[in-house]
Amino acid sequence: MFFIHGIIRFHVRPDSEAEASTRLVVKSELDNKSVQYPLELRASYKSTNEMPFPVNETPEPSQNDAYTRPAISEEETLNLSDKEVLERGCPPRPNPNTAPQAFDIWKKIVSIPMTVVKPQLVTNHGVTANNHFHTSDRLWMISS
Repeated sequence: MFFIHGIIRFHVRPDSEAEASTRLVVKSELDNKSVQYPLELRASYKSTNEMPFPVNETPEPSQNDAYTRPAISEEETLNLSDKEVLERGCPPRPNPNTAPQAFDIWKKIVSIPMTVVKPQLVTNHGVTANNHFHTSDRLWMISS
């Protein structure tokens, strides 16, 4: 179970057009309150009054949900302290001497401005890990 805040996008690629629809229910839960969102999906190339084509717009994150991390100059990539790099919202800087390839990639990332969206953490009680969680063969289970 999860709480929906914003938009869910379904990327569906049906094999062919169909008049029959598929129904599903998305359940959203927060603070012991639950809401269900019934959805009906139909694969068609024609819009109808009951099922119009979706509006083609991408919402922008609000100022409370995102900020722009400014780019760091070439000189700053070499001269800022590790603490200053982190304070500017950048990932930790790899050592240019011991990891030159990683440093070059890091430099490309931090040398352009980036919109950073603040995460909204939610608990999903239906997803658990087995006893081998800390091994390379992680197995995940979704309970109903």
